[in-house]
Amino acid sequence: MSIVKNIFIFPKRLLSVQNQIREQKTFLHEYLHPFLSKYHKKNDGSLTEYDFEKITNYYGVGSPVLAGEGIANLLNVKVGIRERKTLTLMAAITGLFDDFFDRSYESPDRIKGLMSLSPETLPQNAHERLFCDLVQEILLISPNKKRLYEFAERVFEAQVESLKQKDPNTKWDDLFSITYKKGGESLLFYRCSFSTEISLQEIECLLKIGGLIQVCNDIFDVNKDIKEGIRTVATETKDIKTLKNKVQKLYKETFDFCRLAIPTKNMNVFLQQIKIIVSQSFVALDFYQKTQKSNGDNFTPKKYPRESLICDMGKKKHLFQASYYWIFN
Repeated sequence: MSIVKNIFIFPKRLLSVQNQIREQKTFLHEYLHPFLSKYHKKNDGSLTEYDFEKITNYYGVGSPVLAGEGIANLLNVKVGIRERKTLTLMAAITGLFDDFFDRSYESPDRIKGLMSLSPETLPQNAHERLFCDLVQEILLISPNKKRLYEFAERVFEAQVESLKQKDPNTKWDDLFSITYKKGGESLLFYRCSFSTEISLQEIECLLKIGGLIQVCNDIFDVNKDIKEGIRTVATETKDIKTLKNKVQKLYKETFDFCRLAIPTKNMNVFLQQIKIIVSQSFVALDFYQKTQKSNGDNFTPKKYPRESLICDMGKKKHLFQASYYWIFN
């Protein structure tokens, strides 16, 4: 797509996303906040304020807007009330599910039992009860439970594989593959919010786009992942320039593949939505590159203060930089 065309498209795409964010925030307040209120009141300490923040802001807004609305664009459908409920509930369980592997150290068998609402695996704390309640709500409104179970199983297997991220012997290329697979399977899971049949071409595209999104998310999560002892392609890279080149190549290959696999206007609109995430990740990489240059030859994030690892996308200069990347890439 030409730069001139991008200049005209970008304001429209940005305005559309801003409207989607407002709509999703309103929906969260009306639909999910009442659901969460009892867990605020009867929290045994297993749910942190950050858990609630992820549910009502980080995942709760970002995933339904960028992934959900993007998929809706691809399918040329509107996000109706059922789809919005399902997307919101899926976003709500995302952080809770990740924490089973990253923080609580539950056994894979127990996590699977909680996922399937097995009567033999009863929730033991507020974290697990909230997760099971949300899963139950998803099952009640899911348009295709068979597909939901199939794709949830794939996410589970990818998460089990991601336990290798805590192993100091796991190589960088393996970390990349683990991250990429987890992201792809997660995006396919969100696709279950929509009742339309899914083609093999769409599955291939969503796996690649989801992988790209997960790599970009890990770029933003460097500080959090270091605190939680999680090794990612971003925390373990020695040179930010090398990582940026890798992400730029992945971005180009992903978009080129998707445009060839599904050569439609709807795919272009979907990719425009996803490009917002990619553009912001490039800004974060530039931010880290400055940190690297200021502190030595190699990128050593464990030695840096928190402020050197937090790229605030609320700052005007960062928003401008992201806009530049969206238009000129």
